[in-house]
Amino acid sequence: MTLGGASNVSEGTGRDDLPALAPPPPPLLNGCQAYWKWSTQDKSQEVRLYARSALFHPNWSHGTAAVRGSSPLQGSNHYYWEVEVSQRLFGTAVMFGVCTSKARLHADAFVNLVGEDEHGWGMSHKGTVWHGGKSRPYTQPFRENRPTTVGVLLDVDNNRLGFYKDGIWL
Repeated sequence: MTLGGASNVSEGTGRDDLPALAPPPPPLLNGCQAYWKWSTQDKSQEVRLYARSALFHPNWSHGTAAVRGSSPLQGSNHYYWEVEVSQRLFGTAVMFGVCTSKARLHADAFVNLVGEDEHGWGMSHKGTVWHGGKSRPYTQPFRENRPTTVGVLLDVDNNRLGFYKDGIWL
């Protein structure tokens, strides 16, 4: 699950090939809530959209699929969104993160799609973060077959990306 239009978020790691992981932020003062949608155009054919929900591989999984949000993330801002995974959290790569419009949205293999190259930064449900085709441990793997909510925090001003799981900063 990806959102397009992200800036480089690798500054601050000491390694340009991995995302910087931000410390827990203070509450966003003067924040606002916006309801974005999944893009009906920018998605793998293996994704079915229903209102604000996305169903990946509705019949059989034979590769990796992704979908972008309908609005690019632009400007000097902070962005936070949550993705509720309601069932069957298992597989090779269930990922959350950001990517540019150049990131691919489908692979005919089971791969960590978000972060497979320089166009994306993502976290896998297996507890690793990915960018540039490289990974590193970040948190404990998610429990399989359990619902969970993943929060994604993008701080464009400071080139930082961080994640929450069920309301807890990772």
